Amino acid sequence: IAKLEHVPLGSYPTKEYDKLCYIRWLAIAAVGGGWIADFDVFPLHHLDHIHSLPATTWKDYDNPAIDRPLVVYEANAVPCLVSGSAQAYTKMAHAIVQQGLKYKEDENVSLMSDMMSFQSIAKKNDKNN
Repeated sequence: IAKLEHVPLGSYPTKEYDKLCYIRWLAIAAVGGGWIADFDVFPLHHLDHIHSLPATTWKDYDNPAIDRPLVVYEANAVPCLVSGSAQAYTKMAHAIVQQGLKYKEDENVSLMSDMMSFQSIAKKNDKNN
């Protein structure tokens, strides 16, 4: 969490909100994984139909201890509805902070939100597949 002080998080009043958006990844990992959703996301279908949503899945082939991949149920890699194991959330939390830290001294970047970091990782992931 201390590393977040070096990620460009904009300015007041949204700086604290953007910091909490990063922290939510660790929070869901701390409770054993599961689902997270933005407050303005309203699931309209029963979970039996969740497979029909556009999704981006990250599997960690280097770490067989991760029992469930991280799945983002949005085609543009907006992490507004996400599911995964505690291990998958922990790994992604560290990855998005590391991605945000790449911009700590970039004067042209005043905000690198968790979503922006996540989308940067998704673009890299798409290029590697």
